Amino acid sequence: MFKKFTPRTLFGRSMLIVVTPVVILQIIIAIVFFNNHWDNITRRLSLAIGGDIATIINLLEKKENSENEIQEIAKRFMDLKFTLIPNEIIKKTVIRKKPLLNIPDKMLEKALGEKIFKPYSIDTVNYGNQVKIEVQLSYGVLKFLSNRKRVDSTSAIIFVLWMVGTSVILIFVAIIFLKNQLRPIKELSSVADKLGKGHQVNDIKPSGAIEIRQAMIAFMAMRDRIKKTVEKRTEMLAGVSHDLRTPLTRMKLDLALIGKNTDVSNLENDVRNMEEMINSYINFAKEQNLDKRVSSDINKIVEQIINEININEYNIENELSFSKNYFVDPNSLKRCVSNLILNSLKYAPNNGNKERVIIRIGSFESDKKINITIEDNGPGIPEQKYNEAFAPFNRLEETTNLVGAGVGLGLTISKDIARSHGGDLELAKSDLGGLKATIIIPI
Repeated sequence: MFKKFTPRTLFGRSMLIVVTPVVILQIIIAIVFFNNHWDNITRRLSLAIGGDIATIINLLEKKENSENEIQEIAKRFMDLKFTLIPNEIIKKTVIRKKPLLNIPDKMLEKALGEKIFKPYSIDTVNYGNQVKIEVQLSYGVLKFLSNRKRVDSTSAIIFVLWMVGTSVILIFVAIIFLKNQLRPIKELSSVADKLGKGHQVNDIKPSGAIEIRQAMIAFMAMRDRIKKTVEKRTEMLAGVSHDLRTPLTRMKLDLALIGKNTDVSNLENDVRNMEEMINSYINFAKEQNLDKRVSSDINKIVEQIINEININEYNIENELSFSKNYFVDPNSLKRCVSNLILNSLKYAPNNGNKERVIIRIGSFESDKKINITIEDNGPGIPEQKYNEAFAPFNRLEETTNLVGAGVGLGLTISKDIARSHGGDLELAKSDLGGLKATIIIPI
């Protein structure tokens, strides 16, 4: 339940860990302060001014000193000014200020009630930084003016401001430090994403905390191991293919010297298949290079493929419509799309009639990815055999036209090329009745 309200990013969660204890601590301190310290201080101040007023009333009622002498005593020793208005009656019992926290006024009202057993009124609104207190006497109204500092402690406001101000500064410093600590993680994430999409990744300088530095060093070591593994695999594949060319050439020469009377058709077919297989190996090995990414017009690449394999003689629907160029390896992508189109031709039901072959090439973008689709009206592949179709040297069905069947590496190589771009190749049922192959490439 709480996951819906918590931040999703590491920075947000780190800030939540930092800010939550600070806010809780501030609330606890504020509650303790206002309920104890501020309450006690305000009560004592209110009782003090209430006692002073009660003393002045007592002096006036005893009449041992003149009014001027009592005013001088109030001014010098009590910081109070009062005026006696004869034959006056208090109109309002209590006038109080109503802020969010009205502790001083409440305390003053309570203290006057404890010290002065006469009707009184309080006005904390209309006299600026002074408080007016009126006390009803039998022969008139005694009006006092006192500085608000005698009623309210300003240290409470200063304390709150310091508390909130220092918290804001500390949180701001925490934000700066957290951003600096999270920057290497973002850099590592970006580099990992590029490597996963098949881009060339340069060395990154380890920075941040020790654990983050260790992760960056381990990542770069992993990148080097992956690169060496791919290079060794490619070199081995190219070497084996190159070494097989020598015995293959001798076999072709022996076949030519045997003569026409001997039936060697089966052996000739085997030699042709072997030669095609070796050529596939070599072409595939030559294209295993991640440093060929350039801004390319995929629409032109597909048009060039159509022209090269003379597919215009067939019923082809070219609906490719990318609005801009994308960074891809044009040679590898060309081979990937060519394999899929040739695969559609090999298994399409033409029976010598090219008009029956229908191939559709389309495109669309979704979730920062480009998608190239190749569909046909052939027999297709059962859904349970989609994974099996990507296995090397595996041909699920026999071809139905005159185009060579190949060696079963077309889909394997196409999927490998798509993955080298950080994407994938997916198979599905086509609306045309045959197979739909979708090349997915992140952008």
